[in-house]
Amino acid sequence: MGRTRFDVLFIGYFGFGNLGDELILGALATAMRRAVPDARLAALSGPQGLGEGPSRWVHAVPRSDGLAVRAALSSTRVACIGPGGIFQDATSLSSCAWYALQTWRAAHRRARVVHVGQSLGPLNTPLGRGIARCALRMGQEIVLRDGPSVALAGHLGCEAHEGADLAWLLPTPDRAAAESRRRVGLAPRPWARGNTSPAWWAQVAREVERRGLEPVWLPMAPDDARLAGEAERLTGRTREAPKPFESGEEALDSLVGCRAVIGMRLHSLVLGCLSGAEPMGVSYDPKIDGLLAGLGRTSVCDVMEPCSPKEIGERLDRAPDPVPWAAIDRQKELAGRSVEAVLRALKQAR
Repeated sequence: MGRTRFDVLFIGYFGFGNLGDELILGALATAMRRAVPDARLAALSGPQGLGEGPSRWVHAVPRSDGLAVRAALSSTRVACIGPGGIFQDATSLSSCAWYALQTWRAAHRRARVVHVGQSLGPLNTPLGRGIARCALRMGQEIVLRDGPSVALAGHLGCEAHEGADLAWLLPTPDRAAAESRRRVGLAPRPWARGNTSPAWWAQVAREVERRGLEPVWLPMAPDDARLAGEAERLTGRTREAPKPFESGEEALDSLVGCRAVIGMRLHSLVLGCLSGAEPMGVSYDPKIDGLLAGLGRTSVCDVMEPCSPKEIGERLDRAPDPVPWAAIDRQKELAGRSVEAVLRALKQAR
């Protein structure tokens, strides 16, 4: 029986229960299938498999199966590195090296290599910067999802084009569906080096309630749900423990009626913007600042020196400031550049 040949193999942090990564893979795969209906798509996947959206179009290749990964790399026409934030050494230098190795393997097997929808960094070590530089230079085209990432690529000696996060390509909900915006989304994530503990998030939830608004937890991954559950317990309420979202549709439904999203998760902010909520980012990574800069915004605080929950409450007292439609349309246009880059690579591939 012959080996399955793929048109595009996506290489990113997929299959680990992080809804944001599944959303961007699903958005890119859906756009690819619209442009090339018979495209054979695959992705390296973690132990949880691909989410409900991506699995409709994309064949999962277990990344823990070395033989399967090598076979997929040998039989793909285009290796799409991304989307997501994968070349960084803040959490693990070994992870950065693993993605560079897969990039080299794909290029060595004469696949067309494109880097799309990525944020770049932090790259705090000379070795991390060297690994990222080598991996980027193996690509025929680089489209990054924010301006600071493009600037960092230039510092590494690599020419890159500015795009936007692929989640902007998701269908836009009807903002008018929410008659009153009396809810506030809270999207925490664990981060050991910061000071946004469950106790801090519990205080934020209390400040939201003091203003007659309803706090709504937006867990994008299992660890987020555990943190949110601990924060909810500290509020003294007896509500059901938060559970991680299983789909983008479920997350968007929870955002209906939100006037703001206070979030560390990048994709909670994107989904909030699409729903008409004001994005109030809590920065733990340059990608949060890069996203907000593209919208003409700044973070409300940094995890290392978080502002007091009272300050966040005072900001909520003001009228909500959603991102204008024109700015969202611009992000959708920029996100489309990643799709165009993959399509160009597919036309040029052997």
